[in-house]
Amino acid sequence: MATELVPLLGAERARGMSFRYNSSSDTAKFVAEEETVGSINMAAKLEDGRGLGESQATSSVEESLRHRSTSSPASTDDFFRVEDNDPVAQALQQCEKWVLRPYRLVLRILGWTPFTRDGDPKWLIPVRILLVVMWTLVIIATSLTQILSCFPRDRFTPAKAFLNSKNETVREIVCTEHVISSFVFFDLLLLVTYWFGLYLFSRGETEYLSNLAEKVFIKQSTQGKGKTSNWPMIATILAFLVVALLWILVSFAVRLMTARTVRMFEPETIIRWNSDTTFEHGGKLLLIILSLIGFFTFDMVYVAAVMNYAAQSEMLVYLLKSVRGLVEQKQYNDVDEAIKDIMEIRKYLRVLNGKTAAATALILYNLGSAGVLAIVTLDKISTFNMGYFDKTLATVTAGLNVLLWMGLVCFPFIQAARVTDACEKLKETGTLIRTRPLQYSHTPQLDLDSFVSFTQAVKLRATMFGIPVYPWMAYFVLVAFTFTMLVLLQTNIYSFSYYL
Repeated sequence: MATELVPLLGAERARGMSFRYNSSSDTAKFVAEEETVGSINMAAKLEDGRGLGESQATSSVEESLRHRSTSSPASTDDFFRVEDNDPVAQALQQCEKWVLRPYRLVLRILGWTPFTRDGDPKWLIPVRILLVVMWTLVIIATSLTQILSCFPRDRFTPAKAFLNSKNETVREIVCTEHVISSFVFFDLLLLVTYWFGLYLFSRGETEYLSNLAEKVFIKQSTQGKGKTSNWPMIATILAFLVVALLWILVSFAVRLMTARTVRMFEPETIIRWNSDTTFEHGGKLLLIILSLIGFFTFDMVYVAAVMNYAAQSEMLVYLLKSVRGLVEQKQYNDVDEAIKDIMEIRKYLRVLNGKTAAATALILYNLGSAGVLAIVTLDKISTFNMGYFDKTLATVTAGLNVLLWMGLVCFPFIQAARVTDACEKLKETGTLIRTRPLQYSHTPQLDLDSFVSFTQAVKLRATMFGIPVYPWMAYFVLVAFTFTMLVLLQTNIYSFSYYL
């Protein structure tokens, strides 16, 4: 019964669905390795007779599952109602309701789900394929309309006004320079990122996050804090979703402000590619509207990739803190259990630093380039021949552009630094148990020495672009950036405002 209990603990299994992993995927390797090592799963704890809180809680879940097997089938809600007084069941219910369901909803909207899953009707397969094709076509179409309308998202130049042959004021947006480097390259990179995300989530990335989330929820629920122990983490994950939605809405508003700044909506403004190719008011408005709709989809892909990394990082931070708390409170029967937990964390980090970080790095390259170009545009505003109101609007628009792009770039690095910081603190527990002889007085000295040696030798850190990210890097970049900006502003090398 112990070996049958582990897959049933997952939220997917609770809904009557079975796990399937592709043998070539990183997640399959992770699960296979986890089962081989036997790293702190419920079955190992039941067989060994160890694990204080988790073994007792899991025993009650096993009891209820045995009861369910002899009774009539129940729904997911009935499953969790049966375990209403059990901390593990409560943790799984919270995980499913507040974390996994919103997360899966975002992935379904983007089409980042496996094409075939056990228990799904066959008609869902063509629907999912059609959704992926639709997103691909939208990205390609938006790239074309963005080029034709000369509507870059990271910078802008006001339309040039002149008098035509009829002595009428005409504003002209000329778009002939740097088409490949300004549009094609970054849109192609976004398309590659979307397909890379589809590859990841169709080959088990969703189940990996489900496994990680459930592990964290169960670990925290068995530390004696009761049902409320998971609410801080739930609030954090939900805050990520709210911030992501606000970022998309603000980004869309900034695109509208950009169109207003360069006077794209005015009838006298035309888009010219050469002397023979121009877009008058009707065709111009159609291109702008299609571009704005496409930008909304672009932002969803950006945010989904970044928030996926941020959510996994946040889960790992809480897991690292939980294991450290268990060591400090001596809630492990022996140090072998703590070593198993740390080995499992290293496997989670391996997945985070692998393809998940690679997909995020592609987005960060795109966003970082946009942020730098937005900073350059902010500096050029003082040279624009515009009225006071238009120049103020242009300054606000460019400033919001900088905050949007650079904010989304910094967020994954901050999360990676937090993961590394939590890893370093966990490694300090090896020295910590040496300073608490009363708590570990009954632990053999050889076991303590092996634990200290293990924590000092194990490599636990988050990486981005293959480079380890440490907290001191964030402080160094912040100090260097503020110092450089102050010097540039005071020497008028970079200045977008008289008062700065």
